[in-house]
Amino acid sequence: MHSAICGLAVILLAGCSTVTPAQREAGDRMARMMAARFDTPADKPFFLRGGPNAALFVHGFPGTPAQLRPFAEALHAQGWTVRGVQMPGNGSDTARLSSLTGQEWIDTVRNAVAEMSSHYKRVLVVGYSMGAAMSCASLAPENVDGLVLIAPYQWRENVAETFVWTFFRPLMPKLYQPFKSSDFSKPATRALLSEYFPQEFLDQPAYREEIRSYTVSIPLIAQLRSTVRSAYGRKWKDARIPIMILQGTEDKTALPSRSRALAARWGVRSQYIELPGDHLFIKPGSPAFPGIVHDLCLFAAKLAAKPPTHKQCGIGGAVHAR
Repeated sequence: MHSAICGLAVILLAGCSTVTPAQREAGDRMARMMAARFDTPADKPFFLRGGPNAALFVHGFPGTPAQLRPFAEALHAQGWTVRGVQMPGNGSDTARLSSLTGQEWIDTVRNAVAEMSSHYKRVLVVGYSMGAAMSCASLAPENVDGLVLIAPYQWRENVAETFVWTFFRPLMPKLYQPFKSSDFSKPATRALLSEYFPQEFLDQPAYREEIRSYTVSIPLIAQLRSTVRSAYGRKWKDARIPIMILQGTEDKTALPSRSRALAARWGVRSQYIELPGDHLFIKPGSPAFPGIVHDLCLFAAKLAAKPPTHKQCGIGGAVHAR
C-alpha cells in the first residue's frame, strides 16, 4: 500500500471521484474479511519471557506481529525477553483502519517501550518498513539502548505531489481507494496486491471488486505523511546508541538508495547491511532470511555486552497533519 498511497497527490490533482455509499460498504466488507482472516493465534501480539534484556518488534503496514516473530524467537533463544505489538488498524483490527488516527500508532510504540524500559536492563527496538518509521517517530535515542531498522520506509513525493498536499489538502475527499484501477490479470499487479491481501482473496472474482473498493482514510494518510517525513530527523543523527539498517537490494518500496543515504547521514554509529531480495525479504525461505537472523542476533549479542543507556520514555506528544 505504500507505493499506492505515495501517488495519491497526483491522482487527486487529476481528479478523484467520490467514494459512493455502495463502494464504501464493499470496502468495509473487505476490511472485515481481512480482519477475520488475520484473527489467528499466529497473527496476535506475542510476549516471550526471557532474561533482563528485552526487544520490542514493530511490524509493517499493513501487517501483523507474525511478520517479525521468527526474528523475535531467534533473540529469545539467546535469552532475550521479546514482545511483538499489533499496530492499530492492522491484522484483526483492520476493520477500524478507515477511522484510525496516526496518534494511535505513536502511542502503541511509545507505551510499549515505556513499560519495557521500567522492567528490563536493556531495551532494543526492531522495526520493519512502516514500523521502522513509526519507531523512529515515536521515540528518542535516550529511550532505547539499540535500534534495528529493517527496510525502513521513507516517504517519497515529487514537486507536483508536494504542491497538491500544500495547497489542495482542504479539497481532498476523506476516503481514497488505492486499488480502484487494479488489473488482476497483470502479474505485477498481483505481486503488489499479494503484499496486502491473502492469495485466496485475489483468486476469487467475487472479492476483486471489494478489493478495488477498499478505502483508506486521507486524514490518516496526511498524518502519516507528516510523521514519516520527519521520522529520521536530527535526533537520530546525533544518537549515541548503536543502530543497524538491514536493506533488500531489490526493494521497490523502501529504496536501497534512500536507506544508504540514511545510514550515511547518521554516520559511524549506524551499521548498514544489504541483503538479496525485495521488500518481502523477511519471509522465511527467502535467500536473505538466514542473514537477517544472523545479523540481528550478532547485533543483539554486542548490545548485551555494552552498559545499558536507556531512560524511561515519557508518554505524550501529538502527531499533527500538515
